[in-house]
Amino acid sequence: MFVEINRCLLTPIRDEFRKIDKLPPLNAWRTIGRALASLVIGPIHASLSPLILFGRFSEALGDLFGTKERRRRREITENRRFDYGAGQGYRQSCSSGNFGHFFQKADGDFYTKVLEKAVLDSIITFLDDHHVDTSDLRERQTLIMNSGIIVHGGDVKAESLAVGAGAQAVKTQSSPRRWKEKRGAA
Repeated sequence: MFVEINRCLLTPIRDEFRKIDKLPPLNAWRTIGRALASLVIGPIHASLSPLILFGRFSEALGDLFGTKERRRRREITENRRFDYGAGQGYRQSCSSGNFGHFFQKADGDFYTKVLEKAVLDSIITFLDDHHVDTSDLRERQTLIMNSGIIVHGGDVKAESLAVGAGAQAVKTQSSPRRWKEKRGAA
């Protein structure tokens, strides 16, 4: 049996979409400055607007005559592996990929653990109901649920300890005599 849980979270939107939250309140001098800037930028934008209008007009003609739809249908008939799935959503395309603060990440980790526990408990209950030995799975459940332990203060005592993604703990046995020999040679 193989069970895999992949967490997919929408992180907060990128900072470039939150600029309005950081704008200072308008005052008279700032309003006058924007008016003067618009007097300079306005004529430049007006001179470029026919090109922008032409681009939008040609796009509208393409939509009117269905060239995009014909191209899509041709691709569907020619490409047997055509992806009919939904594209990336607008909210997902605006996400930053980073958490705004620690508690957003902590909440995501917490709800992942809750889901993992519910799935594992359901599997164990199902297997117990069908008279399958689940003792090994119960032991692994504690290992799975305790991965990612954070220790604040205190001591950690373990024979082997692995820290970090992909880390492995290897236990080697050394006799006390060999240890003394190494110390004496140094």
